[in-house]
Amino acid sequence: LGNLTSLEFLTLTDTRVAGDVGGLGNLPSLWSLVFRDTGVSGDVGGLGNLPSLYWLDLHSTEVAGDVGGLGNLTSLACLFLSSTEVSGDVGGLGNLTSLEVLALAATFVRGRLEMLPVMPNLGAAILHRTKISGTLPNISSLQLLEHLTLHDNNLGGSIAEGYLPSRINTLTLHGNHLSCGLPNLTSQATNISTQLILPGNWFDWKPPDWVQYRESALCVDQAEQRLDLWVLSSTSISAAVLAFPVLIAAGRYLPVAIASLGQKLPFSASEQQEQQHLALLSSLLLKCLLLPSCWAVALAATYFFCSGYFQCGPAVAKVTVSAMVFPVPMEGMLLALISVWLVSVGFTTAYFARVCSRSPGRREPQVSRCAGEWCSRIIWKVMWLVGLLTMSIPTVIFVASDWLPDRNYFNLESDTVDVVQWTGSQTLALIANFGVPWLTRVCWRSGISPTVSQLLGRTLVVWVVPLCASVSMADGCYRGWARWWNPCLPGTGAFDADTMFAAKRIRVLSREDVCGSPPGWGRCTRDVIGNLSVLYTRKMFLSAFQIPFLRLARQLYWHKRGWHVEHSFEEAVGSLVTAVDFALVLGLAFPALVPLCAATVLTTTICLRLSVHMCSAEVYMACDFDAVKREVTLYFVFSHVLQCIMIPFAFLEIGALGSDILPLFIVAGVSLAVMLLLLLLPHRSANKDSAMQPSHTGELELKEFR
Repeated sequence: LGNLTSLEFLTLTDTRVAGDVGGLGNLPSLWSLVFRDTGVSGDVGGLGNLPSLYWLDLHSTEVAGDVGGLGNLTSLACLFLSSTEVSGDVGGLGNLTSLEVLALAATFVRGRLEMLPVMPNLGAAILHRTKISGTLPNISSLQLLEHLTLHDNNLGGSIAEGYLPSRINTLTLHGNHLSCGLPNLTSQATNISTQLILPGNWFDWKPPDWVQYRESALCVDQAEQRLDLWVLSSTSISAAVLAFPVLIAAGRYLPVAIASLGQKLPFSASEQQEQQHLALLSSLLLKCLLLPSCWAVALAATYFFCSGYFQCGPAVAKVTVSAMVFPVPMEGMLLALISVWLVSVGFTTAYFARVCSRSPGRREPQVSRCAGEWCSRIIWKVMWLVGLLTMSIPTVIFVASDWLPDRNYFNLESDTVDVVQWTGSQTLALIANFGVPWLTRVCWRSGISPTVSQLLGRTLVVWVVPLCASVSMADGCYRGWARWWNPCLPGTGAFDADTMFAAKRIRVLSREDVCGSPPGWGRCTRDVIGNLSVLYTRKMFLSAFQIPFLRLARQLYWHKRGWHVEHSFEEAVGSLVTAVDFALVLGLAFPALVPLCAATVLTTTICLRLSVHMCSAEVYMACDFDAVKREVTLYFVFSHVLQCIMIPFAFLEIGALGSDILPLFIVAGVSLAVMLLLLLLPHRSANKDSAMQPSHTGELELKEFR
């Protein structure tokens, strides 16, 4: 058709035609070119020399190329390139001052939106799901603009007063990283019938009246975030006040408790071997967190300094990777930070394994609590797993409520959501510290080692299930909240918007455009970390400053009543090891967790020692110490391998190091190599360097591995 020089109209909508559209670039009289929903391909830049072109519709085709090649079509009024492979900088369209409809949705165009204010005739700008970045320009001068879709882009900054035109009727801004407050529009702008503004952004609560979907789950409540910090502070203070009388009463035992954290651990000859092993193991775990705790402070300061992804936002999230933006010159610094962290964790894991491997343990196990016939073991294993999943339900509800708005499929109202939000961390802490140990004792016939049961149970409840729930519900991941939101259910038509242009009905927005899956790259890690940061902060505060003292107070009450007090060695090990693993695995993404986990190990150890001396508590061990050491070592090694797989993808997904993934995987490989090398190095002679060796005087000396 390239020789039809007098051709003015060419419409082949929804046909099987194919070929290169560049072959039509020499039709000077062409006024309208419509190839919607066909198989045509080629470079759109080949159509840049059609001076009479007024209508260009290549929606849902296979065309590609740079949209800047159309910058000379000054007569163009309608440009439809949505759902194509076009790319380039949208700034190249700044000369198209006659444009009335601009549709570039679901393409690969990039750049900033400074060209919008110079298009005075623009009535519809369909620009969602692209790679457009920057800030939202002042478009109040576009008095004819009625439809503006900018969701699922990379827009940041804020929306100031007077930025939006008065005739706006369709407005979507969700799925960006806009923040701060929303403007109070004039009475002429309150007729926005089709809109979705809040999800994925960090706007202050409460939004103005013109915002249609104003549920608290769709935005960040800055007042509640400040209140949350106040609650966390008051919680720790109240815990210290409650623990003060206990510590005063136990003053004569404090030197023993504190000494259990040093290198020389005094024990009387009458103390149980289980107590000695537990004190030594807790001391070793605390030492493993000393270096990561110091390094986490530097990481948190760096993240806070580079927290430019959101202009405004919660202080808790600003010390995580969810708000981090590293300039290009600082990518080397970020790579160095990740490298040092991964290598340090690998060295720490190997250090723990080598010290444990040289420590003496009981070779003959006690009466096993893991016995049972094979047929019954399967049933008890299923019951154990079902019990853990049941205990995880409150955490799943917490994560879901953080994203799920009102008018949802489950009929969860805002009052219920508020209760879940304020009790979620307390429930998680209680389940992890009391529910999982209880389930392990109940399901002892499953044949699972008590240590393995404690470690896997706490890991599943504390961070595996919440992580999976957050990934499925987060706006930047699978956007599960939209699938359960009533306006997004099929057949509602809540987000269907059309406009008339040149006697033709044009679809501006549909339910699938708003409620469908997001682009799926660039925001998932940020949303998940931002969603879980508050939950984990509250949980670790409680685990560090309330749970140990509550447990000690309960044991003191039992002792006063004359009841026997005992501790499970495996339960104590599970509590301490999962706290350390929690810090090592998630510390790089959320550095504030590391000192909190170190505080948890410290307070738990002190309270255990106080319980032994004040309540005459006994420590019983269901299996031999060598088995416990092997299980804990394998747990740490597996966690580090998993960390070396997750971290490169996480930092690549947020775009912190560009698109080059090779350096991250090299760093992860070096970390694994360091760990394996230290694990495989031969030990020095046992009589010279035994790490945990009983002396004739009853002292156990812990020597540093060099």
